[in-house]
Amino acid sequence: MQIGHKIDSENKIGCMIARMQTYPKTRNQSDVRVAQLQDKSNLFFTDVQVCGEYPKYLNRYFKENGIELSMEPEDEAEIKKGTVDYLGFSCYMSTVTSDASNVKKASGNFATGELNSYLEASDWGWQIDPVVTCL
Repeated sequence: MQIGHKIDSENKIGCMIARMQTYPKTRNQSDVRVAQLQDKSNLFFTDVQVCGEYPKYLNRYFKENGIELSMEPEDEAEIKKGTVDYLGFSCYMSTVTSDASNVKKASGNFATGELNSYLEASDWGWQIDPVVTCL
């Protein structure tokens, strides 16, 4: 049982994700794949908090990259018990990515992506994406 529920069983415990859409820079399949992987890396934290387990794609990523999680036998059960009651969204930003390593970057409030030639930027350099919507 989560500590907030122990204090008051009516409490709702949640998490928030700043939903950031990653677009491929081109239609090239390697750019599309890089964008898909970037989106997954932005979402896996909430996958664990909402579903109570690491997603299969992340476990595969860990294995392929020699990453071992140090967990006690009871940790998986604790993660499963500690899921959130709700997931909040904040939808306002996007990035562009490609398989190329030599690219101009655009800054955002918490993330850096490639410059999107289709978008205007604010005075702070944040690119404005009027199309970004929540899932």
